[in-house]
Amino acid sequence: MKERISKAFHASSFRYGTFSLIITAVVLAIVIAVNLVVGQLPSEITSIDISDNQLYSIGDTTKEFVSTVTEDVTIYVIATEGSEDETTVQLLEKYKDLSDHITVTTVDPDTNPTFLTNHDISTDDLSGYTDVLVSSDKREKFIGYWDIYEISYTSYYSYDVYYDGEGQVTSAISYVTTDEIPKMYVLSGHNEEEFSTTVTSLIEQNNIEIESWNILTDGDIPDDCDILAIIKPTSDFTEDEVDVLENYIAYGGNCVIINFADAQASMTNYSEFLAYYGVEIASGGYVFEGSGYCIEQARWYLYEPLTSSHDITSDFSSSNAVLVSYTQPIYQLENMRNTLTIESFLTTSDASWLRTDLESTLYDEKIDSDVDGPFDIAVTITDQSNEGEGKIVLFSTYDLLSDNYVGTSYGYSNGDLFISALDYLCTLQTSINISSKSASISYNSATSAQLQFSLLLFEITIPLVILIGGFVVWFRRRRR
Repeated sequence: MKERISKAFHASSFRYGTFSLIITAVVLAIVIAVNLVVGQLPSEITSIDISDNQLYSIGDTTKEFVSTVTEDVTIYVIATEGSEDETTVQLLEKYKDLSDHITVTTVDPDTNPTFLTNHDISTDDLSGYTDVLVSSDKREKFIGYWDIYEISYTSYYSYDVYYDGEGQVTSAISYVTTDEIPKMYVLSGHNEEEFSTTVTSLIEQNNIEIESWNILTDGDIPDDCDILAIIKPTSDFTEDEVDVLENYIAYGGNCVIINFADAQASMTNYSEFLAYYGVEIASGGYVFEGSGYCIEQARWYLYEPLTSSHDITSDFSSSNAVLVSYTQPIYQLENMRNTLTIESFLTTSDASWLRTDLESTLYDEKIDSDVDGPFDIAVTITDQSNEGEGKIVLFSTYDLLSDNYVGTSYGYSNGDLFISALDYLCTLQTSINISSKSASISYNSATSAQLQFSLLLFEITIPLVILIGGFVVWFRRRRR
């Protein structure tokens, strides 16, 4: 028996088997070690975003901002265990990899209801899918699932889905780490136009709080007003209201105005308010643009490139452009006060003209009554008085903030320009306007001819070639 055991240990099969066992153990050890090392690598290295719209990637704006974060931020993924939105989870891993100050943790509200109580979140706030809470020692910001996924209805029966995870989370991190949150009061009481949901979301994404204010019912402009917004009023101001506005600006107040002169043609006090700041806006006509600066043959739809000649547009290039229509010129008055400084930051081209004869149907070229451009259509006004330095940003663009031009999927810079104007007035910590990404799945389609070709190639030709090749090899070996 001992002799058989001894022979078995010295047999070549045992030696080969032992060698194979050792090699297997070494390979397993290497695989385990590699897995442990890879597990410690950041997701930027271990996961590659091959989605069409880079849903799992973050852009330079976020990377630059997150690199400046010096406070600890916790991002909570609020979802039932096992049902977390994978897109959002993978995106948040990118944030964690960018900064040691950011941590990500998952909370199941069903098993941890005290979390909701501690963070003042009600069950009605939850979407039932995947929500996010961004928290710091300063404050918190809740991001609902339907803030992350935007639905844009293209018709009654169809819609597109956009993913705004990066924009929402970056904005929230900025919000919870900013020392002071600027406040915008939107003037009311004169049939002003209200901000759309898209514009409101854009403003709030840049961490500006919004509140309505009526001078007649609420009184003087509050001391915590960083920006006063006057958005296309259509009924006149009272003299007392004008006094309040001028007093607010005289003591260092900031004001953004979007004007449509046709609506204010009979508003005497409002016109005098603008004249007090050295400007007049032409009514009863619209600016037309030359070829290359308009949309097709609709020459009153202006497509104006932005330049870096002003602080508001310093970060833009000539590839950035705004789209506006029914625009009217801003004229500087010759006898304006010497405390005023007026600078243009959006001007039409030399090929533009002002059309006052709106009965004319000759749109492609000038007529005798047209006035040659260029024209200022957005200016800044600085009033330097003994009390302080007030600033006004004035747009004479009817639809600067139209959803069709501000929406992130349209490619115009209207939203960016407006946020940059607000930044000029109150210096935002970080100007954030990160475009949503299409979350729709695109499918490759093939024609009938392509399908027939694929069938012929993969199901007939290739298998037949392999079969014939195998038969040839078999036949040659048989003859040897």
